[in-house]
Amino acid sequence: MKRKFDAKHSAGHTTSEFEQEISLGKLTLNSGKIIDAKRHFHKALTINPQSLEACFGKAVACYHIGERQHSKEFFLDYLIRSNNLRNNSSGSWLDRGKAYYFIGYYYVAWSCFTEVLKLDPNNNEVLYARAKAAYKLTKLNFDERIFETAIADFNQLLQQTLKCPEILFYKAKILFKRSIKTQEDLKSEDYLAEATLLFQSALSYNTLLLKRSPINVNLLLAQGNILYRLGHMTSNNEHFDESLKHYDKALALEPQNTKALLAQVRVHTRRDNLEAAEECYDRALESALNPKVWLSYGIFLFNSCNEASYPTALDACKLALFYFPNYERALEVKCNILRKLGKEEEAREAEKAKDLISRAAMSNEEKILESIRGPIYSNTIISKGQESPCNNVNYEVDSLGPTQPPKKRWVEQYNKSTNTSSFKDFT
Repeated sequence: MKRKFDAKHSAGHTTSEFEQEISLGKLTLNSGKIIDAKRHFHKALTINPQSLEACFGKAVACYHIGERQHSKEFFLDYLIRSNNLRNNSSGSWLDRGKAYYFIGYYYVAWSCFTEVLKLDPNNNEVLYARAKAAYKLTKLNFDERIFETAIADFNQLLQQTLKCPEILFYKAKILFKRSIKTQEDLKSEDYLAEATLLFQSALSYNTLLLKRSPINVNLLLAQGNILYRLGHMTSNNEHFDESLKHYDKALALEPQNTKALLAQVRVHTRRDNLEAAEECYDRALESALNPKVWLSYGIFLFNSCNEASYPTALDACKLALFYFPNYERALEVKCNILRKLGKEEEAREAEKAKDLISRAAMSNEEKILESIRGPIYSNTIISKGQESPCNNVNYEVDSLGPTQPPKKRWVEQYNKSTNTSSFKDFT
């Protein structure tokens, strides 16, 4: 349905120009040309600032580029205006679910996807989206009901798509989290065993696909992710040699995979091999634009309890803040190091900066919660017998801003991608 334009903003532009920019935005976004997609959606918003479609598209593009704060602002604008329209169509519920997922409100996203499935129970895209939202929730607060729903969703998807590595991978991840969150449960070992088999199956099938398409960027990234997860799982079981082998294979595919390098640091630290841990940090710090790495290095030096290392630890925190000035955790660690160094005045300044960022974040959270409390949710998500999402707020842990490498970073570089699955990984 075509929206009416505000004549004030659309002067000199035609409806066809707007629709062309929207179409180009979707096309470039789906093909991995994220920067181009952002430009097209921005032009569409310039023509029609009231367009929800352009607002949502630009939010998604900003998210994948790594501009997380801008992305959150656009998603919030989209949600407030979308909820006021009281549109209960499946498409509207789906987009709202994705928006809440992107900003870290996984319970609300899960509930929105559930509303879509009431209207369209065999929608594979939404089944997958709901299962992934359930995985995020399981990471934070385990809920048996949501876990069982996710397993049912994954099983339904696997019946239809058979050996899809992506679905096997996510089902394995949620089973692994289930085994950790409820270790006292008698079924914990069974879940862990099934997760291991699924990770191995995902690796086998993805390896077969790579043999057919050895330069497929998406498959290479998927292979690295599966190897990283296998490393994490074996490390959790204290099979450190096996764990390091998995991480090495992941790094062979992507030498600057900071996640795998930091995982190796944790393994070497647990084995008291601090020299090897330092070597991993040296490699990780070569990709110096990632503030998580600098902060991790600062914490590593600070925890060494060697006072001679404190100035270097402080420099590492300052670099993390240089690349991401609103990094609350970095400000907190900086404050602790300054106090250890006897610089109380500078520590208080860092504390004040952290408090300012926290208050700004709380202001945004209040707006998001207000959007959830809106009339469109009164008879659906916040219904009798269902927990209110306002009391179950979940965020991605340590979510970063513009310097966090987006998942599609290689896709931008190669400017091409070939999807091997019908499922869109919108995270």
